[in-house]
Amino acid sequence: MSFIRYNHPLKWFYANSTEYVFPRADNAIEDYDSHYEHLPSLIELVGNIILAETKDFDYATKMVVALAYKLGISHKLRITEHPHDAMLVELGRNRKEVVKYWIKRFEGSVQKRDMYHTSDDDLADFDYLETFSEDELYDVKKHFDELLDEIIVGVRSILDRIELPSPVDVDASVYKWSPICDDGEYELEATIKFEKTFTDDMGAEELELERIEKLILVSGILDDIGKRIGVKIGICCYVPFSFLKD
Repeated sequence: MSFIRYNHPLKWFYANSTEYVFPRADNAIEDYDSHYEHLPSLIELVGNIILAETKDFDYATKMVVALAYKLGISHKLRITEHPHDAMLVELGRNRKEVVKYWIKRFEGSVQKRDMYHTSDDDLADFDYLETFSEDELYDVKKHFDELLDEIIVGVRSILDRIELPSPVDVDASVYKWSPICDDGEYELEATIKFEKTFTDDMGAEELELERIEKLILVSGILDDIGKRIGVKIGICCYVPFSFLKD
């Protein structure tokens, strides 16, 4: 019986095995001189050997989770279904629940994420991620025009229901920022521009602009659009600058 087989899905991690380790007839263990570069496979091998020796699935899982935390790869622990889960349940071993239990016990342990990682370890564990066709993805850049139109219509629907001191023009814009910015690469903004100055009192003017912005935000119209596309939509309400004559 092999302790771990090459390219088989690991039961404790999101990855496929990079190792093939099995006992030989001369009471030795064969691993084809592996250097065990792939940490999930290495830890899974240790867990399998503990399980084979003790028959204690809970304890083997505890050791796997402990090693995952100590070696900084707890984020790779498998907490969703595994192809062999049904068989394990029949044997009285609920792998998923046992893993979740020990994760809760070890949460907060210090993780040295970069210290033990190799390029192979970082790249080998993404086979479990789902892929999507282009038709299934919402391309924000591709749909900018319709998004901006939707923002304008939504803001207009709110403004039509409130009293305004003067006519306004509603527009929407998209700005591209550096990818290193905290707010992301793109920002959408609704703009409400008054056609003319409606008061000489700058304090009163500022309060009126804030009132209108707050009414738009409280309505939730921008949040509804933003949540759907995963982008926060800002709002700007202003009066065109003009020199007031005495």
